[in-house]
Amino acid sequence: MSFNGWAVALNGVATSRCGTQADWDADDCFELEVIECLDAPPSGVGGTPGLRTEDVTYYQRDGVQHFSDWYEPRLITITGTVGDPTDCPEDCSVNRQLVADLRQAWKRTCCDTELVVYTDCNPDPTDEDANRDLNGPFGVVGRPRVFDGDWDDQHKVFEFTARFDAVDQRMYVLDGCGTPGFTECEPITPGPLLYSICFTDPICMDGAGFCFTNPVESPDSVAPVEIVVGGTEKVNPTITLFPPLVSPRVENLTTGEFVELDTTLLDPDTPVTINTEDGTAFDADGNSLTHLLRGSLFLSMFPGIYSWRLISNGVDAFDEPGYMTLCWRNTVVGA
Repeated sequence: MSFNGWAVALNGVATSRCGTQADWDADDCFELEVIECLDAPPSGVGGTPGLRTEDVTYYQRDGVQHFSDWYEPRLITITGTVGDPTDCPEDCSVNRQLVADLRQAWKRTCCDTELVVYTDCNPDPTDEDANRDLNGPFGVVGRPRVFDGDWDDQHKVFEFTARFDAVDQRMYVLDGCGTPGFTECEPITPGPLLYSICFTDPICMDGAGFCFTNPVESPDSVAPVEIVVGGTEKVNPTITLFPPLVSPRVENLTTGEFVELDTTLLDPDTPVTINTEDGTAFDADGNSLTHLLRGSLFLSMFPGIYSWRLISNGVDAFDEPGYMTLCWRNTVVGA
């Protein structure tokens, strides 16, 4: 995105230092109102948030004993000026309308939303190979908590301070346009797990002492799909299972982790979503299926390349077998 400098967008309104409405419209991303009013880069995005520690001081020893460390939530603050102090517009409602739009975007909300931070080094939004882990744009989930300002009667401008309180330290890597909530997703088709040799009981060859006690997986089993996780931090993927599927088992072959739903899913209109961040499973009607989960409920991925597959035996019995999507958000801790 060509803002030619820092910009912050929230609820359809962007504040920029250098970018104009024409710059934004030229990139043909999505509808966004651009107000050239940002006085400085946003604070709270460059470093890491404060730490909450579990350190304990023992009087019988020097120093402290270190235990777990946790990040405090990220706080992002912007300052800006609406209007040009060297120009007094004849229609004073112009600046007042801009302030009203900002106030509406930053007003209290009952639910978490996503703030988008555009850095001063944004690549072409159409370039899929751009290094967005470094350049952004970045998304931050939380709520606007401060929008405070006053009119300067002498210069006919509005000077304001706004603050956004994130739920944690994470900054998500977005697409080139900076679409809030942008998520990497990979569809994965199911298949059976086949064996070349599979005996229920050990069988020994007389005199040879050779036993077939372990099944050998056949190369005809369902092939894995390669997943590439970017960013710098661990992510917990969201798994969505679209029926029909028979006891679907999702495997990360790289780490050996798996999660299985111990039931048969038949209704194509009722997919099941497994949230590996909180270890739960719910269908599209809001019914909990968490008690049917098996395996690594909190499986995760660090940045890297992984092989995933979806096992569902009996898929040939369905004219249109189901599938799954594996979704995650590439994450960094600073812009």
